[in-house]
Amino acid sequence: MRFQSEQGDIARKFLQSHSLMSLSYVGPEQKPHSAVVEYVLTDDGEILFSTFKDKRKYEWLRQNSAVSIVVGWTFDENITIQYEGTAEELCGTDHLRYSDYYFHILPDAKKFADAFSHLGKLAFFKVSPKWVRYSDFNQTPWEITEFE
Repeated sequence: MRFQSEQGDIARKFLQSHSLMSLSYVGPEQKPHSAVVEYVLTDDGEILFSTFKDKRKYEWLRQNSAVSIVVGWTFDENITIQYEGTAEELCGTDHLRYSDYYFHILPDAKKFADAFSHLGKLAFFKVSPKWVRYSDFNQTPWEITEFE
């Protein structure tokens, strides 16, 4: 999904200006779980993130790929993106291509991954959006734009 409008361009720039998100997913027994993780946005509006294969979110995402993401929301910013989609583990050439892009945007993440490589192999996931909502609560009335 490319954000192909003025509001979409604002949403894309907002997502590119941040690197942390709250990732929510479903674990065993259909219980919700959340984690704060680093991410990057692709030119196609996909979100990339990584996790070690020995972490619980890795196995749970492989069992149920539906995710919900929230980016933003600080008291001085009052802007947020809600993003729902499907997390796909990247393998083979996709893993290499997207991990290179991820580490290019977040070079410190490479240092972290290298330092903790003994914890398990690093997996990359790409989240393709199904629904996105941009909300700016600094406006009166509030600016809320949804993308499908």
